[in-house]
Amino acid sequence: MDLCAYAEHELNLSTPEPDGVPKREHLRMAQERLGRPIAELQSEPLAAELHYLWQWFVQLSNARSSQTAISFQEIQAWAQLKRVELDPFEVEAIKALDQVFLNIFRKKAIQ
Repeated sequence: MDLCAYAEHELNLSTPEPDGVPKREHLRMAQERLGRPIAELQSEPLAAELHYLWQWFVQLSNARSSQTAISFQEIQAWAQLKRVELDPFEVEAIKALDQVFLNIFRKKAIQ
């Protein structure tokens, strides 16, 4: 599965609903009550070679103090703390994942 498509799917399921409970939990409860799989909970797995990028993004995203874009400076500081030498494509991947996150956050804020 494409990295950004995976992120969109995961972030949509992880985003709290108006009651504060993530959509994933609502769907899991419904799945248990119905006794059958709910398609929205099913997704293609992320390719193993991309998993580390998702994990890096999650670490950076969880450290954010506001719902603003992760800056290049924050990425650089994270990389220095973790002693990770980032390739330019990895930085671009993190920025792309962050854009997916921000788009979902903004969409939810409008609703």
